[in-house]
Amino acid sequence: VNRERIRQPLGLLPGDEIVVPPKKLLFVLHDQQYQDKPERFVTSPGKPKSQFSGVLHALRIVDLVQLLNSTTQSGTLTIQDHERRPAKLQFVRGEIKSARYLDKAREEAVYALLTIRDGSFEFLREDIEMPPEPIETGTISMLLEGCRQADEKPPEIAPET
Repeated sequence: VNRERIRQPLGLLPGDEIVVPPKKLLFVLHDQQYQDKPERFVTSPGKPKSQFSGVLHALRIVDLVQLLNSTTQSGTLTIQDHERRPAKLQFVRGEIKSARYLDKAREEAVYALLTIRDGSFEFLREDIEMPPEPIETGTISMLLEGCRQADEKPPEIAPET
């Protein structure tokens, strides 16, 4: 669990990674909050409940986007990097149609997001109005280009605590 061998029963929290070779599993709960570990789950009181949320060290953004793409989800993926800087991707039937992160928008925002290695995410399934100038590049094409770009520069790493 979370890259540590366990020897006795252990309670799991959303975002925990469980490895049973050759499989890797991500533990998620639907619409649940933990008062003792608020940093482990990103749904906040007063906000609409997410359908899917967790921590990014357990799931890479590229895998998350592929999952939403392959299951043709429509909704908003909100991401916070390790410095709590927000990003937003909007999906229409599995395709990214809008993206913002830092000072970047559209495809450049998607490429920048793929360098994030730590943080949290929340996906809210909802009907999305098509933005005035939607991204036309296919999601898989953006992932391939973003991964190519990410391979050429060092990853963003959270500071040691």
